[in-house]
Amino acid sequence: MRKIVLLSIMGLAIASLSSCNSNIKTTTNTIIVDTSTMDIETITTTIKELPYTAAFYNYDYELIISFKVEKEEDAIYSGDVPIKPSDDEFNYEFTGFVKDDSLDGDFSFIATFKETPKNDWNQVTWF
Repeated sequence: MRKIVLLSIMGLAIASLSSCNSNIKTTTNTIIVDTSTMDIETITTTIKELPYTAAFYNYDYELIISFKVEKEEDAIYSGDVPIKPSDDEFNYEFTGFVKDDSLDGDFSFIATFKETPKNDWNQVTWF
């Protein structure tokens, strides 16, 4: 199974400076991650220098992929869906990536997961 996450990054380039003001041009770079079973989410953020590095990590902070994105280019990631193994209490379902400023790199994102209890006390089993 593959997923797509859409990440739109606004790059700023200063076109000219004067003593009173500056002209700023905005360029958009997009990172696409294949999401066939979920809604596409967009994260927008501003950067000042290009190229930039986009890095995607799994729940345990293991790097999935990292790549440079040049000005006016789109970065496309269509890798496998990150997986978090079930434990004694929960099953886990990938829900997307969130920006994590505590990690290295220009733009770092970590996989997030929804917990589903293995023992759902709301279900009744008849014997």
